[in-house]
Amino acid sequence: MLPLTANQYAPFFETYINYVPAFENFEMALNNSTTALINFAEKIPNTKENFAYENNKWSIKQVFQHINDTERVMTFRALVSGRGDNRVELCRMDENLYAKTTNVATKTLDDILQEFIAIRLSTKYLYRTFNEEQLTFKTPTAAKWPISAKAVAYIIIGHAMHHCSVVNQRYLL
Repeated sequence: MLPLTANQYAPFFETYINYVPAFENFEMALNNSTTALINFAEKIPNTKENFAYENNKWSIKQVFQHINDTERVMTFRALVSGRGDNRVELCRMDENLYAKTTNVATKTLDDILQEFIAIRLSTKYLYRTFNEEQLTFKTPTAAKWPISAKAVAYIIIGHAMHHCSVVNQRYLL
């Protein structure tokens, strides 16, 4: 995969992109980050799954469900961009609305991780359908910053890494 350039994403995403070293093989990077997330999550005690470090903060299960929901949204963005569809304007995701309206109470963290594995497999297969040119196609967003499928690849990996870091620092220490 060719290097990512700043004109392929909004500055907001820099936080996530900075978590990911430049990579040539997206699938290997995705597999490595998948393994790292699963290994990290499997070490979280069952007694902590519903823990939130402050009032009005998400529980650990909500954080991991957020990772799943965001990856689904981002892979849709990658699909639109990678197919060269510049007629679709991608809208922002209201992550607090999603967290509030998802029902993690009936799920275990393991259930959410199994869902994550399925989503990641789907992401991997989607990216196999893109060639180098398709990875650089850009689609407009509601924020007026076009995004490429290549940028989404970095964001998907970095977003999950970011939230694992937050869980480790604020929920488990």
